[in-house]
Amino acid sequence: MLSGLEHTDGKLVEMAKVFNKNSLQRLRYIYFPSARTLMLAGVATAMGFGWRAVIIGEVLAGPVHGIGTGMKKAQAFIDMKTLLAWTVIAIVVSFIFDFLVKLLAQRSRKLRLSVTKKPAKNVILNIDRKEISINSLNKSFNDVPVLQNLNLSLSNDHIHLLKTASGSGKTTLMNIIAGILQKDSGTLVFSQSEPVISYAFQDKRLIPWLTVEQNIAFALPHFPQVNQEEKNRIGELIHAMELDNQQDKLPDALSGGEQQRTTLARALALPCHVLLLDEPLTGLGQDLKIKIIGEIDRFTRDNKPVIVWATHEEVEGLNAMKYQQTKQ
Repeated sequence: MLSGLEHTDGKLVEMAKVFNKNSLQRLRYIYFPSARTLMLAGVATAMGFGWRAVIIGEVLAGPVHGIGTGMKKAQAFIDMKTLLAWTVIAIVVSFIFDFLVKLLAQRSRKLRLSVTKKPAKNVILNIDRKEISINSLNKSFNDVPVLQNLNLSLSNDHIHLLKTASGSGKTTLMNIIAGILQKDSGTLVFSQSEPVISYAFQDKRLIPWLTVEQNIAFALPHFPQVNQEEKNRIGELIHAMELDNQQDKLPDALSGGEQQRTTLARALALPCHVLLLDEPLTGLGQDLKIKIIGEIDRFTRDNKPVIVWATHEEVEGLNAMKYQQTKQ
């Protein structure tokens, strides 16, 4: 059981922390479903040993009624038929319990989104000015510098495009902003004391046992409860990302591009102070790129977040803000 918990995908846990899921939510939606198969296998194994221990205990203690007592008496009187019968009963009872545990393991618990009547409380829109100040930021991996003395002033006056070569630290910078990585030195200051951060990860980080719709809703504060406005927004994002026929599918049933669009939709479902986009358009067709850029443009106008966008591509069609390219 402990092995199952220890083998939970750490990237899913990091994703859940970015979206402000507390310890109980992470246990319920990440750790337990991930470890469920191994935990139930542990229960089945424990039951097998448990039945043996019960029978041995009955043999030693000699209660009036019990499988162990019956086997001991049969052995004492050399009654092989009775001894064999009690042995078969012990095996059958053990088999039944093992079968029930395995049946439970095969049945997946289906999570459902529930729509509440609570109105959305969006305090993000009440803040026009949002900023991130980065001063003398340094980060190394195994004594190899990735970010050195980085100074940046990021605000929601611009969409900040990070256009540098692969391996130059774009994702590292975004992970530091998201709180996934700790900086070695320097300062990183948000204009809000508790900023809400949304992140479209390059490596997707979709939860395997949740559907497309549920993965998108996971970013919302009261998941699996959503209000009608949030439910409508999820539907709009699914349509904009051309995922209408995939909304009830699990991530394993999706193509790489569909998984990528689901990840982006999840990030755009959450009103936020800071939006991090790590190569969200890579590998998509031109028509779909234009459509998705329009959706990002709409999100920008509605929420006015600080946007940090790592990309190797030219981004055209953003009208809500000026955008600037930042080189590291």
